[in-house]
Amino acid sequence: MNGYCQKKMPTNERNKMKKNVYVMSGISGSGKSTWVNNYLNLSQNVDKNILVLSSDQMREELNLSADDSSVFAILDAKYREALVSKEVDEIIIDTTALSARRRSKFLRKKDAHVIVVLVLTPFINALRNLKRRQANIALPLHKRVDVPYDVLKLQLKALTIPIIGYDCDEFIVTGDSFFNNELHSFTQGVDLKLALSTITKLDDFLDLIDEDFIDFELNGLSAPHNSSFHLETIDTHINLTIKGADTVDLKVIALFHDLGKGLFRTDGETYSSYKGHEKLGALIYLNALFTRSRQKELRFTENNLIAMVSYLHMIPFNGFSPKTIKRLKANEELINYIYKFNKIDKGASITQ
Repeated sequence: MNGYCQKKMPTNERNKMKKNVYVMSGISGSGKSTWVNNYLNLSQNVDKNILVLSSDQMREELNLSADDSSVFAILDAKYREALVSKEVDEIIIDTTALSARRRSKFLRKKDAHVIVVLVLTPFINALRNLKRRQANIALPLHKRVDVPYDVLKLQLKALTIPIIGYDCDEFIVTGDSFFNNELHSFTQGVDLKLALSTITKLDDFLDLIDEDFIDFELNGLSAPHNSSFHLETIDTHINLTIKGADTVDLKVIALFHDLGKGLFRTDGETYSSYKGHEKLGALIYLNALFTRSRQKELRFTENNLIAMVSYLHMIPFNGFSPKTIKRLKANEELINYIYKFNKIDKGASITQ
């Protein structure tokens, strides 16, 4: 079979099970290609054909610009061909800033078992990695491309948690920790969720976070909301929400739900907007679980309640439509938690 970046291994007759399709997710410089190379190296002694579909390499070989989205139509055609080919046992899709909606298209193919590999690293780490890459002339050109600061920031703001049933069948979290060594000390001998539920102030939580992560992703959390709905500062709102929560789960959701407000803040003439801020807190919680596991990667075969409610906590403000429930495969427990937390969230504000 003709394909891009095909890993040549002894051909194995295709079995009747679905093919594993690994879909990489993470900002440039996070380590997606490193994970792919490690996986290929580990698979060398296995009777398996692995096809890697790389959007960056396709652009280089076809002389397409970095922002030419036509590459996705080409990638999709190669993907459909690989799914039915007896020459391919597994597929890896290596692209940058692939949206959940675009990932969901891979899941719709009946022959695919989609595994999203979410590679997380602090923004500052990614910048450092990209600078090292650009100086390494041994790497192919598409691996040394200059990613502007503003473009990398947009990639970060577009990153979302995978949702089983919507854009994957399962997912893996790997990469670098957002936390310092204090997280392990703080949670030693105690369940992570239970330990985090004892935190009553955001400042105490920030003591567990890597300084580089605080300086960029969590910068601005002590600022006023600049909103008629919130006269209090962002960190005060988070503290009030924690105080208003009455269960372990709700207290942890309260801690994480608005951690993205500094990163996503857009100041207008009369008020500030925080559209998309819910993404970051969910990602941080998944990273906390990954960090606490002390494993190289952490696999999820079901959605995590804390991460899901953190990610979806803004939905009740606009209405939880039947279409949204169906699209996200939201069950009754998740919907109930979202509305319970919404009531706490709305009550944790100063409006006059």
